[in-house]
Amino acid sequence: MIVSRKPAGGRSRGHILTYLIGAALPGIAAPALGQATSANPEILVIGERPLLGIRAERIVTADDIATYGAATVGEVLDEIARERGNIGEESVYLVDGRRVAGLGSIDRFPPEALARIEVLPEGSGMRFGAAGTKRVINILLKPQVRTTAGRAAFGIATEGGVGSRAGEVGFSTIRRPRRINVTLRTRSEDALRESDRDTIQPPGSPVGLGEFRSLRPELDNSELRLSAADSIAGSIDANISARLASGRTRSGLGLDAAGEPLEQRSRTRAGSIELQLNADAGPWLMGVFGNYSHDRNRTDIGREGSATRTSSIATNAGAELTAAGPLFDLPAGPLSLSLRAGLDRDSLGGSSERFVQWRREVSAGLQIPLTSAGAGPLAALGDLTAGIELRRTYVSQVGTLTNSTWSLQWRPAEWLRVDGAVTTGRTPPTLSLVAAPLLATPGVRYLDPVTGETVDVIEVTGGSPGLGAQRAASRRLALQVRPLRKVPLTLAAEYLSTRNRDLVTILPQGSELLLLAFPERFVRAPGGVLTQVDSRPVTFARQSEDQLRSTLNLELPVPSSDRGGRFQINLAHNWVRNSKLVIRAGLGEVDLLSGAAIALGGGARPRHELEVSAGYAERGMGVRLTGQHRSAASLLLSDTADTNLLRFAPLTTIGLRAFVDGPRLVPSADWLTGTRLTLSVVNLGNARQQVRDSRGLTPLRFQPVYSDPAGRSLMLELRKTF
Repeated sequence: MIVSRKPAGGRSRGHILTYLIGAALPGIAAPALGQATSANPEILVIGERPLLGIRAERIVTADDIATYGAATVGEVLDEIARERGNIGEESVYLVDGRRVAGLGSIDRFPPEALARIEVLPEGSGMRFGAAGTKRVINILLKPQVRTTAGRAAFGIATEGGVGSRAGEVGFSTIRRPRRINVTLRTRSEDALRESDRDTIQPPGSPVGLGEFRSLRPELDNSELRLSAADSIAGSIDANISARLASGRTRSGLGLDAAGEPLEQRSRTRAGSIELQLNADAGPWLMGVFGNYSHDRNRTDIGREGSATRTSSIATNAGAELTAAGPLFDLPAGPLSLSLRAGLDRDSLGGSSERFVQWRREVSAGLQIPLTSAGAGPLAALGDLTAGIELRRTYVSQVGTLTNSTWSLQWRPAEWLRVDGAVTTGRTPPTLSLVAAPLLATPGVRYLDPVTGETVDVIEVTGGSPGLGAQRAASRRLALQVRPLRKVPLTLAAEYLSTRNRDLVTILPQGSELLLLAFPERFVRAPGGVLTQVDSRPVTFARQSEDQLRSTLNLELPVPSSDRGGRFQINLAHNWVRNSKLVIRAGLGEVDLLSGAAIALGGGARPRHELEVSAGYAERGMGVRLTGQHRSAASLLLSDTADTNLLRFAPLTTIGLRAFVDGPRLVPSADWLTGTRLTLSVVNLGNARQQVRDSRGLTPLRFQPVYSDPAGRSLMLELRKTF
């Protein structure tokens, strides 16, 4: 069958704003200074003064920040998290030692506003009224900054077929303690079709089917952010952040039985506001936090004019009170107490049904100094502190949950730190896992574990009512060493052991064990062909995992450079020593690291993962090279078909970012002052995940193009500050 209708994709109307921002940048006039301007010259003296007695694990100076070539504070924080190997880790953020409502309060400020960033140890959150398991990131700003920045970026894939555009304009002013930022950001991407990458279609597919299937959707996103902070009365300060966002996507799903194109079109609108009040009451830190968010989502699936529409509205409102401070002095130091009480209301629903979930939470924590390096008969032991936190949470439809954390921090010497923690408790499923509207998407590629063939199925997603709370227990032991007095070298290792019961997760890629445990999730036609898969969340009996994380951070000035050159290298290695899963009682244990594994989390579990980042920067120019490596892994989807042993080859991807300031290119061109040109290359080697079955063939579902549709991509960015 040959179909001549226009496929999904094409140039988007939403590109207009992006092009306007990009066109405006070259004509922006810069003042004499060209960079972020300060009302007065400043001299920054960088020291390691502990915050509330907590020494930072790592201090990222302004010179270190320059090696990233980042355009926002948020991008700098992303790079730091990647270097630690803790991407996605939930942290508490401080600005100049004061807690802020969230990352949205600071992430759009320009990096020129940063004096340094302090990464405090995991478990330090309790001293600032947050959960004791959280890490604290303290962001220190320069006292006076005033800048307007704009940037435009244009990207392409070297294999063709897709382009992207991004634009941003932001205004920032800091006059301590007041700070304000307003940022408008847009992004658009062209659709990438399967025909653009010569994707192989299943046998019997219509001719030209790849023209109507998207590897990556067409999208248009825009976002407006506002954040502000100031001192409002004496020792009371406030910070507020607000966000408005909209987006739309469009992708091709193939053809229906009549040969008509099927599409999925989604549109989202979202708004949120967060407020934080901080106050000092003597040595105590008091905080009041409030937030509200409202998100609307609409998805149309099917033929144009007769598509099935699914709509949802999600709202969240919450408030939290915190207090932290010393109770009384012990021989080794003050006994500190942290109190927290919170109330949240979540609602989620479509046009016919709405789910509401209430959450009430109270917690209390103690920090107990046992020995001190500066006083007492046990001073030779160094600083030793014990911590305990208890939390009680009531969740409607779930009940009352109790969680506890017991910790110990020991610093026997300036260059050595040891931390340990044990956490136990129960966690309720999020409302979206329980109540998200059902969505049936046709044309989803799926590997049938029974036949070993790739078929197009209808995939059902959404919430699963009746999910219970997950029981979790974890043990953590961390060691940090700074072995050289005059060289900023930091070595760290962390052992983490987790044990979960009643684990809630999205149904993974089907295997023989999953078919046995959840037969109702797989629907077949009378002839045995798999036609529908219900991928909504399920509950697994238990999971256990042990892993060892190790990091190295080295930052060095370059003595031979007369331009203040600085070199930085970071290594992060994650070694999964053990990972096992029991799907249901009576089914036996699955080793997620062996050939008997299932695709928990979307793919095979590698035993080793390595992140490498190296950067060099001097005044006005720099380069940073990043690399990620995943070791080989395998999946055994069935014991009955020899084609179902899947081997995932090792995968190494490399990224490159190089930047240069305008005056370094043309020193005599005053109009280039404050201009920066950045070239970023994603997946420099154009590497994609290679998967082979026991016969050495690649199942159509695991074609390399599905793991990274765009492949090697180039992004050219022009940034201007004035």
